[in-house]
Amino acid sequence: MKIKFWILAGFILVTQASLSYADIYVIYNNETGEVYTISEKDDTVIPEGYSKEVLQGGFSNYDFQYNPTYYKFKSKKFIVNTKKISDEEKIKQEMIEKENKKKQDKIKAKEKLKGLGLNEDEINAIAN
Repeated sequence: MKIKFWILAGFILVTQASLSYADIYVIYNNETGEVYTISEKDDTVIPEGYSKEVLQGGFSNYDFQYNPTYYKFKSKKFIVNTKKISDEEKIKQEMIEKENKKKQDKIKAKEKLKGLGLNEDEINAIAN
């Protein structure tokens, strides 16, 4: 029983020690500093115009509030790329507005068809 305990304790100690020395690999744009990807594996092909930085520790050492690609990497620090987040929010809002306009146009078209004397089944057949 004692041997099993010491084997298990040794395994846990080795595992914890190896996890605490993990690295993360940051690929970022040389000019803008925008993060391309972050990985715990050194297996990413680095595109032209990008650099790789190896940081000590794993993801748990960094408090990412957003997707890591929403950051810039400058002076070995992660900075939230508020412009990228803002741009994506604008795109989402435009898509929502476009979808709402489509729905409103469909409602107006159905009302016009009703005004022409078509019944609900005929309108649905045309609208769908």
